Amino acid sequence: MKNELLPESQLPVDEWTSVEPKGLYVMKGSLLPSTTQVLKEFYATVDWFQRFGKQYPATAHHNGHHCMALDHASVHAAVKEGIEIALSQCDHTALRYMQNNMDDVSVATMLHKGAVRTKRQRGDGTKLVKEGWGLGRHPDTWAPDGQGLVLMICVANTKEHHREFMFTSPPRGLKWSVYTPDATVLVFTHDAYDTWEHESIRSKWQDGECISLTVRIKSIDSYYGWAVPDALTSALPPQKGTDLSSVKYARKMQHARIQAISNVPN
Repeated sequence: MKNELLPESQLPVDEWTSVEPKGLYVMKGSLLPSTTQVLKEFYATVDWFQRFGKQYPATAHHNGHHCMALDHASVHAAVKEGIEIALSQCDHTALRYMQNNMDDVSVATMLHKGAVRTKRQRGDGTKLVKEGWGLGRHPDTWAPDGQGLVLMICVANTKEHHREFMFTSPPRGLKWSVYTPDATVLVFTHDAYDTWEHESIRSKWQDGECISLTVRIKSIDSYYGWAVPDALTSALPPQKGTDLSSVKYARKMQHARIQAISNVPN
């Protein structure tokens, strides 16, 4: 059988192999209770905006919020605490930079709604009225090998069925799920960033809301997209008409990396 890398595994996702990505760090229950409470109170007051794009379900109305870390005291304090927690597990240049350059740290926040369920008229249990909101599978914006990093801070009122954050590598048929109860801090970099995509699962079981703060370096890799540093520009191949910050380009670069490590020719 010819050894070739498929654009996506032909197996259904539920049959993909569960493998933990290298470069993923999950620290559950690590934020102070006072920090999560202050964040919940702050996000109860913000104006959420509409998310658009194929990865956002039509039902996900007004669940996005963007700011700089220094824009709000509560967000700044939580990001500072999150960085310190992350550094205890992952000593990465990007985290050190964030710690020392807080004015260059952006925070893209998303509200993940739980499912709506009602008590069954007969028997025990509940029945589903509406699934919760999710965020479709996508890579982060492109970054040079090993330099990309995302810090995620999660606050939630979920009790039993928490928000599911899934990493996938479609060409290899690999997956890995992480559940994010209240006070979770999560970091992904290296392979988890370079060759894996991620998504927030739209669940029929999630029993409450989860607010995720995606923390990045604004001048390099924020919700505005990767800005190629001058020092790297000369090393890049010509990209006429290419948006280096696009999901399409990030996915293209991911597949090239996967082909390289799989010893499969382009």
